[in-house]
Amino acid sequence: MKNYVLKYWQAIEAGDVIVSKRVRQQYERLAREIENPGRYVFDLEKANRPIEFIETFCKHSKGEWAGQPIKLELFQKAFIAALFGFVDKDTGLRRFREAMFYCGRKNGKTVLMSSLALYMMIADGEGGAEVYSIATKYDQARILFDEAHNMVRQSPYLSKHVRKRKTDLYFDATMSLFRPLGKNSNTLDGLNSHAVFVDELHAVQDRGLYDVMRQSMSARRQPLLIIITTAGTVREGVFDD
Repeated sequence: MKNYVLKYWQAIEAGDVIVSKRVRQQYERLAREIENPGRYVFDLEKANRPIEFIETFCKHSKGEWAGQPIKLELFQKAFIAALFGFVDKDTGLRRFREAMFYCGRKNGKTVLMSSLALYMMIADGEGGAEVYSIATKYDQARILFDEAHNMVRQSPYLSKHVRKRKTDLYFDATMSLFRPLGKNSNTLDGLNSHAVFVDELHAVQDRGLYDVMRQSMSARRQPLLIIITTAGTVREGVFDD
């Protein structure tokens, strides 16, 4: 079983992969913590479980790759492995509860996050998981949701176990759901989120949407909030913070 965090760090260190200074520092620190664990240890099986789920069950839905299994790039695998692999050595619960996936357009972030949303709904071991994609506008939030729905339709296995309801995808086995929400949705109060995907944070002008969704995760054991965004032009907002 491969350790993609170390593999990515080795590629960075060798100069085979060019990254920013901040990304380099982050993976250097993660590699050091894997080799010299403290309170948090790196569980290789938990790190690779979402990767295996995505590459086994999720398929592309658009273009020349439609219907073909998703094959993640090394940087995507390293991101997932780091997010899911570091756990508390006593409780086994995830260390990281929030992450930012910040990259340019056409780098596969929608495909990656849609498949991760399906994993969080289906295979993360959380009963009654509530997974949400959110954005300033409802139509933007639906992009992730629609991609996930198309992945379900492309997969013979997932389509047997996940059904489309009026406003969400539903996994009967654990009574879990995945739903898109916009800033003006009237259902933002009273949520019990297990995973939240904030799409295009650069367009969010105030903290309200971000804060209410973050607070909605407080009752879960190991919730996850992932921010996905490209660069933007809105200054002095939550993205700059």
